[in-house]
Amino acid sequence: VHQGGVTIMIELNDAGHEHIFPIEESWVDHVAILNDNGFPWPQQEAYDFFDRFTLRRVRIDAYDMEQLPKIMEEIRKDTSTEGAVLYLERDSKAIGLLKVKSDHYVIARRTRETLRSALVKPMSDAEASAALLPKVTKRLEEGMASLTHVAGWSADAWPKWAAHATAFADAWMKAFLQGDDMMRKALVIEFHNKFGSLYERFWRTHEVLPLTDFSLETAKKAPSCATVADMPTSPVSTCVSRIEKEPKASGKPRRRKR
Repeated sequence: VHQGGVTIMIELNDAGHEHIFPIEESWVDHVAILNDNGFPWPQQEAYDFFDRFTLRRVRIDAYDMEQLPKIMEEIRKDTSTEGAVLYLERDSKAIGLLKVKSDHYVIARRTRETLRSALVKPMSDAEASAALLPKVTKRLEEGMASLTHVAGWSADAWPKWAAHATAFADAWMKAFLQGDDMMRKALVIEFHNKFGSLYERFWRTHEVLPLTDFSLETAKKAPSCATVADMPTSPVSTCVSRIEKEPKASGKPRRRKR
């Protein structure tokens, strides 16, 4: 890597800091190699390199350029992935990149970011009250109505997204209000560090419980709910560390699935 003047790009999937989807164990995916000018190697060359050294990598598929609209639509409708990076190649050289996010990802992320400030923080700051729900509902409705850049957005669709997000907020809030101090800490930790598991659980069962072992065990060692919620980007990391610590001329876009 040093002699060749290249940069290997990886993606860390951390089981203790989930984004939108559950991560049962941490792993690293190799995703691309950049030359000394910062341009990506042709994906097939990069993946051949990863395979030669048995480095775990994301999947890659190649398509004719005419399939681009269809592929983008499939990605946006997929509920099992964040999205994909499309490499537009000509003569095996990348001439453009497209990052396409699934509608499911965008809606889940909007839900998380809205509830982080509108629900979880206030509930953790001794303002725990069901009276928060109308304000939370209004924020969620405004947030979903503004997602006009999402392919699946429509006047009929966004109210359903808001209703689902509100039901999720209501379930989390009820579990918080009915829980003891340990359960409340665990719910805050689950939201911040295991959101993928929390959201996926509600998506399947319409329930936020039972929580992951990670959140329950971390809650036993964590400070108060307010302290956990006040931690900036990784609410539990400080607490845990204290204790342990693509088209060619004919047109072939390459799809890097996440």
